[in-house]
This record gives sequence, C-alpha cells and structure tokens, in this order.
Amino acid sequence: MIMEKAPKPASVAKKLILLVDDHPIFRHGLEAFLMKHQPELVCIHADTPLAALESIDDSPPEIAMVDVSLAGASGIELVARLKAKVPHLPVMVLSMHDEPSCVLRAFKAGAQAYVIKTDPPRELFDALNAMVAGKIFLSARLRQNPIFKVLSGAESMMGHLTDREAEVLLMMGRGHSTASIAQALSLSVKTVETHQAHIKDKLGLSSGREMVQFAINLVTYREI
Repeated sequence: MIMEKAPKPASVAKKLILLVDDHPIFRHGLEAFLMKHQPELVCIHADTPLAALESIDDSPPEIAMVDVSLAGASGIELVARLKAKVPHLPVMVLSMHDEPSCVLRAFKAGAQAYVIKTDPPRELFDALNAMVAGKIFLSARLRQNPIFKVLSGAESMMGHLTDREAEVLLMMGRGHSTASIAQALSLSVKTVETHQAHIKDKLGLSSGREMVQFAINLVTYREI
C-alpha cells in the first residue's frame, strides 16, 4: 500500500490528524505514507477509544481516521463519541469492513468518509480533500454499489415519489412481499407492481433486486 504514489492533496496542509487503530505497525506505516506526500501533516496516535477521547482533550485534531474494530471495542461507537465531543470534527473510517450495514452505521454515527484499507492509496487523499471541502466521501469500491445512494440525498430522492410510492418502498425495506403490501394497503397486486415500477424509474435503479436492496438500506439507515 505505501509503495504506491499518490497525488499531493491541495488543501490538507498543516492539519493535525488523529489516527485510531489497534495495530501499531499499520498506524506508523500510515503516518509515514501521509507525511511522505504531505510533510506538513502532524499525526497523533491512539489504539483504544479511551486513548482517542483523551487525546482530543490534550491535542484537538482537525481530522480523525478511525478503524471499525479496536481490540474488542467499536470504532463506530467511537465515531459517535468523537462527534459528541467535537461536533465539527471530520471523521474518516478506514477499515477492512465493507458490509453495507457497517458503512451505513458509520455514516449514521457521524462519519464523513469511509475508505477500505485495500483501496488505492490515492483514495486517502481524495477522502481528506473531500472532508476539508465539507463533502461526504465513499471508497471507490463502495461507490460502485448503487445501494449506497441512501447516503447521497436519499431524502431528496424520496421527494420524487408520491406518498403511496414512498409507503410501498418502505414496506419493501421492512421485508414485505408484493402480495403482503397489496393486502396491507388494500390494493391489487398489479397496482403495487405499478408503484414499484414507478419507484424504480424515479430513483434510477436498474432492477427490482437493486430496488429492494435500496429499500432495505434506506430503512436500516433511518432506523439505526
């Protein structure tokens, strides 16, 4: 990972970065890589949630990079605690975990970026620059998955649906079949299928399966 070249970021100079990971070799390798391409960066280390929370009292960082698994502790819970203490702190999750539920929970906790550890190194700098600009950033691998559309304006996307279409979509996300939706809403199966076709077209989803996954993730994101 650290042998590859990455573009020099334009807007993260002189930033104090908190690295939270329970693997010392990874933390120091990450620090060396970051400073090789941006010498002005200053890294502080923490291997547990407690150490991370204590460090922000002593040396408030401008960016935090947090792993999901921290020797039995939850990095996602740490994200929420960091944001509670420093609401405007940009937090990146840097992890091997790419499960949709994990990613959604991280953003729900307050993360602004999610990068997979096996991604190309330039992803780190793209993520840092996006965070500095106040934007949400998803790993390249995750960006290819349409189910993460829930992170980029899901509520505004829902605004394109009628009330009935939104109701059908949310019921799909809670595991209802087309037949059970029809029964619950006193509609015909054909009418529900028409609503589903309109939902798929309005949200730009390519298949029924993709629509169901979007619905599941939308409900998960709302109810986390």
